[in-house]
Amino acid sequence: MLIVAAAVRLAVAQTPPETKPADEKSTPEKSDEKPVLETVDPSNRPEGAINDQTARIYVWHDNDGWHVRTTAKNTRTFTGSIRVKDAKIMSCISVGLKTDKKQTSDPDVWEVNGARDELRFRFHTGRLSDGFDLVVKGDDGQITFDLQIDGHIAPKDIFIGRVRKHPSKTPFIYPANPKVTVEKSTPPLSAPTTKP
Repeated sequence: MLIVAAAVRLAVAQTPPETKPADEKSTPEKSDEKPVLETVDPSNRPEGAINDQTARIYVWHDNDGWHVRTTAKNTRTFTGSIRVKDAKIMSCISVGLKTDKKQTSDPDVWEVNGARDELRFRFHTGRLSDGFDLVVKGDDGQITFDLQIDGHIAPKDIFIGRVRKHPSKTPFIYPANPKVTVEKSTPPLSAPTTKP
């Protein structure tokens, strides 16, 4: 009997949290309206350090796929779901998540469902960054990010792409595999001129 109780306790501890969209009406699957895509360019990793910042979430896309990182000065709880429509999550690699046996009371957890169209997660981050890298297959699909810090939804705590801009709302939606823009170098202010 004790073995069964311990196994149930372990299974519950490793089960990702129930995460639901903040506004059920904005969930694309439940609406006849065409979802509005986020306009902030998600291309490329934010410049500079992303560790040891106030509680925030970074999201970007590059030639390797999607990347999500969390950071905070003090330990905070990050939860959420990433859903794809007309696409599949082909791989998900955790970055910085604690999977050691020392974290027994409330371990970091994430899981991609069997249909490979949703990733749910809950983890605790402090000072360093945690997160995952995703590869999504389905160029015509969409990806929806529903992200929370300590159970609160705040677009101002989410920084997208190299430009580090906030989404207009959350959850927010992008094409599953947007084109990566390359930042063009700016010419010098006064270009030398030569006369023939």
